[in-house]
Amino acid sequence: MLLSISKYKPRLDKNNTLILLVDRSLENLHLLANFLEKQGFKVKKAINGKKAIDIAKKRTPDLIILDINIPEINGYPVYQHLKCDTKTVNVPIIFMGTEQEIAEKVRSFELTITDCITKPFQEDQVLTQVRSKLVINNNNQPLNKHNQPLTKEMDEHIKFTNTLVSANQNLQTVITFDPVTKVANRKTFNEYLNSQWKKLEKKQIPLSLLLCNFDFYEKIDNSLKDQILKELAQNIKSVVKRSTDLFARYDNNKLAVILPSTDSKGAVYLGKLIREQVEKVKINYPQLQGDKNFNLNIGVATIVPSEKMTPQSLIELVEQAIRKAKASGKS
Repeated sequence: MLLSISKYKPRLDKNNTLILLVDRSLENLHLLANFLEKQGFKVKKAINGKKAIDIAKKRTPDLIILDINIPEINGYPVYQHLKCDTKTVNVPIIFMGTEQEIAEKVRSFELTITDCITKPFQEDQVLTQVRSKLVINNNNQPLNKHNQPLTKEMDEHIKFTNTLVSANQNLQTVITFDPVTKVANRKTFNEYLNSQWKKLEKKQIPLSLLLCNFDFYEKIDNSLKDQILKELAQNIKSVVKRSTDLFARYDNNKLAVILPSTDSKGAVYLGKLIREQVEKVKINYPQLQGDKNFNLNIGVATIVPSEKMTPQSLIELVEQAIRKAKASGKS
């Protein structure tokens, strides 16, 4: 369902529009700043949250583009601080991050698709998001008394729109995350693997996949199994630290990590860290002591993507590694 908010398009004076960019990467900061300046916008830059807040207090920007995982003060606390300050409470904010960062933060930040720019940024997407936010914010500026009836109508319209956005956001959460483990689901796994395959194929950079297979003892009931799997997922997630890596539930008893730009040594090292986290979970459950708990087999595969292969080639290799580990009786 498409909803047209208004046919009125206010004229935006780009030369007087100030955009504050906040990004942990100097390279990304300069690239984005140069692009926006070429479009006629004025730009201020900040490498961390503290500097961003200081700049915003000195001169209120018309728009802020904020990195989700900036150092010192994380993106969300910066967002909260700006929204609690009377000078910046009405300044629109667009979050910027990798696909996984956005997927993980979309619920806690209560974001919509028009609140996010995906890294690496696409110029068309940036310009569309910036223009959209500026136009909406311009429309929402306080109107004079003569226009009060229109203000009321707009408020009702915005409430209705927010209801639709909230419903869509809840649906997106169901589509993106596994309900038991609270990590990415198989659909998200497939989409991310395909996108990284295409990206790394152009650069001829290795792509690794790590698959954890848990064989539970047959007398462990399903409710306990889900509880254990959830804790396993959260513990493993603590060592999957790179923003470009995707941790997902692959199927019932399998968890997977997609590792872009990672060779086999890096993937094997992560596998060792994961095994340590799994042992910590076993300690928390007395009923899992001894041999009658579950076995963990970790499969690792690395490929430099090419036109002759597909993402399925990588999946087949890692599943083959799991089968070999099971057959040998080794983890």
